[in-house]
Amino acid sequence: MSRLIINPANGTNWRLLYQHQFTTQQISARERSLIPDTVLPVQAESRILAAKTFSQYARSTWKSGGSLTPLVDSGVSDIGQLALNRYQLPCNGARLLIFPKFSTTYQLKFSCPWWFSEIALTLYEYIGSESDSTEDLIRELQTQVQLLF
Repeated sequence: MSRLIINPANGTNWRLLYQHQFTTQQISARERSLIPDTVLPVQAESRILAAKTFSQYARSTWKSGGSLTPLVDSGVSDIGQLALNRYQLPCNGARLLIFPKFSTTYQLKFSCPWWFSEIALTLYEYIGSESDSTEDLIRELQTQVQLLF
């Protein structure tokens, strides 16, 4: 079975892609607006991201810090963008996200649970080398075959 091979522990392999503090607005003395679903104003060029959420007002029982959905252009005008999957983010935690190899760039949509009044989202993009164990094995076998002939 194929395995993705990266070096996430090396800090130089990451680049800050996006950082934002989302907050609700006070509508009246008893009402607040919701944090709307937001298509982020960035294009991810890597399919590997690290996402972190933080809210100082989060309760210990809150598990979800929202979700991130990668979007790709369908190429068909009446369809528009296609959502690939929805990735749940932990509340006050970080998660490594690995998207399928469908595109060279991804747009991202952030969705937040309705009960949050504020939440910070930080995204880092993996810019280090990436390989696949199967591809590495094929290259090694090709080298060995060439040495035989």
